[in-house]
Formats: sequence, C-alpha cells, structure tokens
Amino acid sequence: MLILLVGTGIFLTVRTRFLTWRNLGYALKSTLSKEARTKSRGQGDVSPFSALAATIGTGNIVGVATAMVSGGPGALVWNFSDIANALMAIPNLICMLLLSGEIAKDVKEFQPEIKK
Repeated sequence: MLILLVGTGIFLTVRTRFLTWRNLGYALKSTLSKEARTKSRGQGDVSPFSALAATIGTGNIVGVATAMVSGGPGALVWNFSDIANALMAIPNLICMLLLSGEIAKDVKEFQPEIKK
C-alpha cells in the first residue's frame, strides 16, 4: 500500500511537471506574508492562513476517521491514549502559567543580577 501511495505521488508530481514545487514560494508568500495578514477583506472573506488552517484541521479529522476504519479497535485504543495524554498535559500547562509569576519572583530574589 505504501509503495502504491508513494508511486502515485511521484507519478502525479512528474505528470504535473512539479507544479507543487514550482509554486511553493508563491503559496508561502500569499499565505504567511504580512500583506496577506493585514489586507482588509470584505464581509465573509477568509484569509489565506485561515483557509490553510481549515484544510489542515479537516485533514486531521479525516485521518482519524480513516485510522478508525482501517485499524479497528487498536486505533481506538491509541486515540484514547492520545486524548488521555492531552488531558493530563492541560492541568500542567495551567499550573505553569499560574505559577510563572511566583517563579520569576523567586529567581529575582535569589539571583538579583538577573534583570527582568
């Protein structure tokens, strides 16, 4: 299956005369440049960055659904383990954010040569 996917990707890249690589600079410039972020748009228009983010998000959803269909119960176990890891990380991040001021005060108290 992997050989088929990679082979198809190579075939289509050659067949389209490396279209993705030829237009990579333009795509990055039109998506990530300051002009693309600050350009005023009409009501209902979507920025290029938002469109890219939506595409990546949709790909993630489709990837999980494909894993569930092709992997069966094993994929479900791994997905739940990923969720559990994320849920354990969130309280740690919240504690780090809440305690960051206290930690900064302690560091300044014990090491006065460190400036803010």
